[in-house]
Amino acid sequence: MRVSMSYSDRLQKMLKTSKVKEGSKVRVTTSKGEFEGTVMPHHEFSDSDVVVLKLKSGYNIGITVDDRSKISVISEPPVHERRETKVQEKKGLPNIVLIGTGGTIASYVDYRTGAVHPAMSAADMVNAVPEIREIANISANVLFSIFSENMDVGHWQELAKLWKRP
Repeated sequence: MRVSMSYSDRLQKMLKTSKVKEGSKVRVTTSKGEFEGTVMPHHEFSDSDVVVLKLKSGYNIGITVDDRSKISVISEPPVHERRETKVQEKKGLPNIVLIGTGGTIASYVDYRTGAVHPAMSAADMVNAVPEIREIANISANVLFSIFSENMDVGHWQELAKLWKRP
């Protein structure tokens, strides 16, 4: 997930000192109480002194952190391995090449943390709709992994070079 607004210097230092990462399960103690949850990505709608946690209930809360607050890691973020699998081509089906450029359509949600991640591999993109393999042989190539608003004429020109008319 893209962060368009960063944490305050004080909060960045606190998170770094406490070795807090996105996806860490943490305990945050403030003057308002004690909260436990998974650290969510920081985004443009959060104040620079707010940490967003996904609670055990599945709800997200924003917690304002000040100089008296404490953050401690309960557990590290889970490590997830992504494996590429080779798919056998089916005779008689049309061949389609999927060219990935990034953006929302090429992202997936990690429902354990609520974070949105770009689909970086060809298999990720094709596996988003596995049923498509029943109607076509799909191969995929990630050309870019950028946000839509960062697409410019140079990117369009690179895409045009891939176009091959029959």
